[in-house]
Amino acid sequence: MVVALLLGGGKGERIHQDTPKQFIKIKDKPLYQYSLNTFLMMDEIDQVVLVLPSLYIEKVKKEITNPKLSFVKGGFTRGESSYLGLLSLKNQLHPDDIILIHDVARPLVSKEIILNNIQMIKKYGACTTILPLEDSLLKGDQEVLYEISRENLYLVQTPQGFKYQDILDAYEKEKEQGLNLSDDVQVALKHHMKVYLVMGSRYNFKVTHDEDIQYLTKLIS
Repeated sequence: MVVALLLGGGKGERIHQDTPKQFIKIKDKPLYQYSLNTFLMMDEIDQVVLVLPSLYIEKVKKEITNPKLSFVKGGFTRGESSYLGLLSLKNQLHPDDIILIHDVARPLVSKEIILNNIQMIKKYGACTTILPLEDSLLKGDQEVLYEISRENLYLVQTPQGFKYQDILDAYEKEKEQGLNLSDDVQVALKHHMKVYLVMGSRYNFKVTHDEDIQYLTKLIS
């Protein structure tokens, strides 16, 4: 079984709107629906779990009905939301089932990226989507101290994919330390999992700032 765990539990405080960013409408459709619809339409995805703030779950249930789709209340941090989503599947999944964890704030994830993640997990057990760095990097504080080589450096994207029991076990261990890491690969690496790389896309960017909303609207148009 292949399950997509979509994280939409945050507030998006760097976007200056009263509505959490995952519910901001882009071309008459809430942001969260873009990636959600992509996963729901794929035959390769057996189930989708959407992690949301508790206040919005009933509203979203009325907006989208799909037999593949279930809902989970999110936590105070991204790590907590991932962990709660994983726990919700504990009585449904086998240890070797595939879990893909994706941020709904990356609305333009492609089917190709998702399929490549699934194949990489089947082959190696864990992976993350990445994009090679192309800009030059400098270290400094008011003045340049030195240049950093960008060889073998990558921007981290999602999905990030794992065998279910492996990532759940890592989160169970991490829970004792507060679930404060910023993404699932950090949890996996900290607990000695090998994670392989899947090529991402410039279009698979994360909506973080107001200008990202403007850019996304132009792309969709």
